[in-house]
Amino acid sequence: MLFELNKSNLAKIDGLIAKEIAKMKIGGLSYAIIRDGEIVHKQGFGAKNLDKDLPADENTIYNIASVTKSFICSAIMILVDESKIAITDPAKKYIPLELGTESNPITIKHLMNHTSGIPDLANATFFYYMAREGLTIPPHAKLVPMSSENDFFRVINNGLEYSHEIDQYFHYNNYAYTMLALIITKVCGKDYREFIKERIFEPLDMKSTTFFPEEFKDNENLAQRYHVNPPDKGGNTRKIGKFDGNWFIAAAGGIYSCVKDMSIYMLMHLGKGSYRDIKVMSKESSNLMQTNSIKPGTMADKYLRHYSPLKSVGYGFGFFTNSNFYGFNSVRHGGNWFGGTADFIFIPSLKIGIVALANNLLGPRPVISSILAMIAGTPEDEIHFLNERNHFLKLTGIYEGYNETERLKISGEFLTLRVEEIEKYEFALPPTVFFPLNEDEMEPMEFFN
Repeated sequence: MLFELNKSNLAKIDGLIAKEIAKMKIGGLSYAIIRDGEIVHKQGFGAKNLDKDLPADENTIYNIASVTKSFICSAIMILVDESKIAITDPAKKYIPLELGTESNPITIKHLMNHTSGIPDLANATFFYYMAREGLTIPPHAKLVPMSSENDFFRVINNGLEYSHEIDQYFHYNNYAYTMLALIITKVCGKDYREFIKERIFEPLDMKSTTFFPEEFKDNENLAQRYHVNPPDKGGNTRKIGKFDGNWFIAAAGGIYSCVKDMSIYMLMHLGKGSYRDIKVMSKESSNLMQTNSIKPGTMADKYLRHYSPLKSVGYGFGFFTNSNFYGFNSVRHGGNWFGGTADFIFIPSLKIGIVALANNLLGPRPVISSILAMIAGTPEDEIHFLNERNHFLKLTGIYEGYNETERLKISGEFLTLRVEEIEKYEFALPPTVFFPLNEDEMEPMEFFN
């Protein structure tokens, strides 16, 4: 039985989100609930700009980070519908990729579902942005110069080894989506960003959605981006610059949008490729995007693939799938980048979903999952996040070993392990609860004194 979205229950949901974003020091967040083809609730929290004290709402424009990947796959499937490409085509048919062999090529499908075996290069860009924003870079960090397509493929093609064999394991790869973007550009004869604008943004009337945030530089709806320093750095909130749309990473996480537009985009996917009388892609292509396309047991590397929460998780094209989200099939993608967090999750069979966007690197993803589970009719005492949070609160306090030789302090905000007079270890974890791999399916965690 679905959760009734009456005034009282909506206030309860809003309260859950407000509590989490306060703990996580998120400047501003906007979210919307979708049910039965309509946006049934939308709300903003905090400020899109703390200096100006401008409130966040459904029109606030945030970076959606890796949710961008679903747009890239949508564009690929549009070209598939038009018989211009096939997902089984070798990628090297369209781009100068030298990896793979004639008998075992890296295909478009392998790039879409992260099974190409090519190691991810995202840290090269990640460290660059950390340096630009004055953040501490790890000592081992290498800033790989990639200012052109030639640089990009020189690095890719000179890789000395694969992270795994082609089509054997899922290994998340941001730059696979750079290659997909180049394929779109090659096939349609125009920049992939322009193609996506013409075939997705404009038909769906997504007027506040773009790959180029400078288009909104004078628009007060554009959220200021923030970064929260870790506790050992003071835990303060600081402004950071805008993501500049570098084409290498833009295909993996460069879109800016608002929950109003993203709700329409979700309704298109819930509508199997169509929104009202607007057809973006075929039903068959939409179904492929939302259906697991990787082999069972291959979601993580060889050390993690037997971890039980991952057994129900797969990946379609641009979306994660979960065959057991509180008894339902769910479709999801999240995104995290400097000053931008997104969560995009829906349950096709129930025609319900949630879009949440924030102007911080971290967002309250576990509580968004919990709210969707509530809306789907899951009793609160069966929702992992709500249960674990209450359980952890009962465990707060000081634990001492024999003769006070060691002390373990557990607080409600962070877990801090302290071995007195020997060495101090600190583990900064997400507020209240830690979800190691998949917040939807956390295994029980126990502390022994």
